[in-house]
Amino acid sequence: MHFISGAPVRNKIEPRLIAIIEVLSRITKLVNKRLIKEEQLGRMFSVETGPTFNDASKIYQKDLEEAQPVIERLVDLFLRINTTRQAELASTVHFAAQSLQKNMIENPQK
Repeated sequence: MHFISGAPVRNKIEPRLIAIIEVLSRITKLVNKRLIKEEQLGRMFSVETGPTFNDASKIYQKDLEEAQPVIERLVDLFLRINTTRQAELASTVHFAAQSLQKNMIENPQK
């Protein structure tokens, strides 16, 4: 059974949908804490740093420095994505790779 925001969710929900819901929940938290701000541009959203971002980055500077290699890899990836379709394909491939890796760890004999 999966949990989203503390509430149990039936296993019938597709894992990809659960991942999307969890991402949207985290984005909502970032917006509510004013770390980011979103603006709808047609079918897409523009995301920018919010008014509390600078203060938070100072507080969490050590954590951000430790995560810097991962952040740089993600920025490099997203700078290469030009369309919504490319973003969808990249997220699908990433999800499939994570699912395979998790499945191999949990069921190495299969």
